[in-house]
Amino acid sequence: MGTKQIISCVLLTLAEFSISSAQPAQFDVFPLAPGLQYNYAYRYSNVAYWMGALDVLRSDSGLVVCTVKDSALVADTATVWSVEERSTLWHRYYVGGDDTAYWISTTTSGELIENRAGSHALRCSLLVWSFPLQYPVDDVYRYADSSEFLLVKGYFPGGPPGSTGYDSLWFSGSRGFYRHRRYWHGSAIGVYYSQLDMELLGSPTAVQNNSFGLPAYSVLFQNYPNPFNPSTKIQFTIVNRQLTIMKVYDMLGREVSTLVNEVKEPGTYTVQFDARQPGGEGSNLASGVYFYKLQSGDFVQTRKLLVVR
Repeated sequence: MGTKQIISCVLLTLAEFSISSAQPAQFDVFPLAPGLQYNYAYRYSNVAYWMGALDVLRSDSGLVVCTVKDSALVADTATVWSVEERSTLWHRYYVGGDDTAYWISTTTSGELIENRAGSHALRCSLLVWSFPLQYPVDDVYRYADSSEFLLVKGYFPGGPPGSTGYDSLWFSGSRGFYRHRRYWHGSAIGVYYSQLDMELLGSPTAVQNNSFGLPAYSVLFQNYPNPFNPSTKIQFTIVNRQLTIMKVYDMLGREVSTLVNEVKEPGTYTVQFDARQPGGEGSNLASGVYFYKLQSGDFVQTRKLLVVR
């Protein structure tokens, strides 16, 4: 082999090494550090209809907090992060005409494994941090080329005829991480539908000795069921002892009902709104869009609800 050929081979080898060793992404879209906390509004529902009637319903909604505790380097190829996941969820289960609902508070410890090569693929099996995604398997990466990035998107191939769905995890500089999953399967005699919504509340924050039981964020959750007839439940979380007011308004801004008007301690609460008796007056609300507004100290949030007759 001549001198020029040797030089060319060396340059080619160096170029290939440079390409394989370079970090392909610039933005840390999934920051990880000891004491970093992620707070999520979480909702999951699983519904099955059989011969036109509700057969099974399971739903969980509430607050999930993921806190990174510490890390350990494994053979220079991976970082193992210890994660604590704490959840307060309103659980409902309906089957065969039996309908039960109650609060569930859990604390789970797990590991998030970060591959230190390339864009740093992540592995975890907690409630909110659950990746890679399935159907097909898609990796979730810590680093990306943009701060506005669809990390992965999975579909559900190979399911029963008539089934479809997707599973996506996004990062947005304006909203943070959020995830949506939908799955639907239908036939002439039955329909099955599953959905998952997970939205980051604010930005990841550094915390020290955060006491579980004291919420980190105030939030007004979407009512459930929605649309509804005649009643629905509304859940909210407040972080400080404050005069808390929740009211329902129509499309013209007229007050329809006062659901809460008292001083509340920090915590998560659920109220029921009955469209048959707004404000205790005994009159029925017409079908249509209404708004419910929560105000607790400086915190104000408004959401829509839909009455269907």
